[in-house]
Order: sequence, then C-alpha cells, then structure tokens
Amino acid sequence: MDLIALMRRNHRYRSNAISRQLLSRQPQLLLPLLILVLGMSGATGAEKVVSAPTQGPPMYKKRTSAWKDVPFYVLHVGTDQPELVRGKQTMYEVPFWDPAAAAYINSLLKLKREPLQPVSVTVFVSKSGAAWAGEEQTFYIETKAGILGGWLLKNEVMWSDSLVVGKSNEVMDVHKAIKRFDEEDNAHKLDNSGARSHFRGPAEERAKRLTPIHDLIPFDFFGWKAEMNLGCLHEAYEKAQMCGDAVRLDFETLERPPLPESICHVRIWIDIYSRKVVKTTWDGKQVYPK
Repeated sequence: MDLIALMRRNHRYRSNAISRQLLSRQPQLLLPLLILVLGMSGATGAEKVVSAPTQGPPMYKKRTSAWKDVPFYVLHVGTDQPELVRGKQTMYEVPFWDPAAAAYINSLLKLKREPLQPVSVTVFVSKSGAAWAGEEQTFYIETKAGILGGWLLKNEVMWSDSLVVGKSNEVMDVHKAIKRFDEEDNAHKLDNSGARSHFRGPAEERAKRLTPIHDLIPFDFFGWKAEMNLGCLHEAYEKAQMCGDAVRLDFETLERPPLPESICHVRIWIDIYSRKVVKTTWDGKQVYPK
C-alpha cells in the first residue's frame, strides 16, 4: 500500500470505527450520533477507567474495544518526508462534557443513565520519543513542543495537543503512554461533540484551536452535496505534507465526473504556529493571497 493510500485509509478510519461501535449497540445510541454529526457538520475488551480527580469529580472513560496495532505517518517541521511509526488505536465511551448537550439528549431519549458518546483514541511514540495520546486526528505533526494533531471538521481544521507529554529525560514508549493516558483525568478532553474547551474561553485561544478554510474551497467542489450544504472537508481530503513551517493540505473534488469548468484540486498552506492560512491554489493557480 503506497503512502497516499495509507494516509487516506487512516483518516477515514475514525468515522468507520465510530459507526461500527454504534451499530453493535442499542438503537438509542444512534440518535446522539446523528445529533453529533449534524452539529459538526458487541465490543470486546471492555474496560472502565476511573480517572484520578484534578478539579472537581473525575469523569470516567470506558474502553469498549481491544487495542489494535495501527501505522501512523508523522509529519516533521522542515522536511517533506513523513515518519512511519507503529502505534495503537481503540474506542472509548465518555460522557458529554457539555451538561446542556447531555440534558438535551436525555430529554429526547428519556434515558435512565447518563448518555455516552464513542471516541476513537490513538497512541504512538515517534523515534525522537515524542508521544501522542488522544482523539484520532486527520494528521499529526511533530514540533519542538511535541506532537500537534490536526482534525478536519466540516468547515475548519481543529488543532489539538497530546494528552500525554513525556517528562524531561523520560524514555517513553507506547505502553507507558497508554498507562498514563488511562490514569489521568482527561475524559472531559475526549468529548467530540464540539463543546470542548477548544470552543470556549478567550477569542485568542479559540483562534489558535480553529482554522476556518471552507471559504477557500470552490462551492461546487463537493458536487451534489454542495446544494444541500453537506460537503465535508474530510471527505475531499487527500493528504498532508510539510513545507517549511506550513502544512499543505491537498483536496480533490467530489464531483464525479467533474464538469469542464470545475476546480479539481485545491491546496491550502497553513502556518502551524500562527494557525493561519498563508496560501491557497486551485488547480495550480494561486487564489490567496491575490
């Protein structure tokens, strides 16, 4: 399997894994998933993990599948050659971090327990010893500060940091990273409903966590889905590649077959430190900045 095919498979694994997890469970879990998807645009090896308290009562997370060996490609600043690493992936269930979202779903479904949501979690350690543990991302970038994750949402890129960071002079491996991930109180950071701390707090903090790019994509790029506002960036995503301090995201149109006047390929460069778009091309023609 070539590099591009593997990266495509990895970025699509998240949605497939969540779908399989829900379809194996009772129907009342399907509506919360539908709510999540619209808002954002039997399992083995079950294990309940109660985190140690930090501020207030801890939120539990429950692993609902066995850890699987998964390859990851990690991008590096200053080189366009990604690093292949071997890591782990599994599924967890966590409560909704936003009380309003949990209350709304309970009011709809009349559940007798707290509603839960599935989250795909990945863990790996690069050759330099930098660790990633957290929600599965579309792409990963190793910087001097650690691993940075980029996740394509419906209209933007959301940036995340690893929930496990190695201490000074510590030799980290995958098993140690998994153990620390399970022991720490981090379930509230696994809420994929879109109500996480990424979307709260000062505007400066939100600007660092979200990079809007939908306006840089041609309207007809998503084919028939554009008319219904159903086009999602992750569906058109091809690959990510580092170009100096910027990550280049490549997209290919969903229009099949493309119309003669259609834009077929879009490339967007984002500075990973400012989290701002620095360049955009449509079929090789620069459209931003003009």
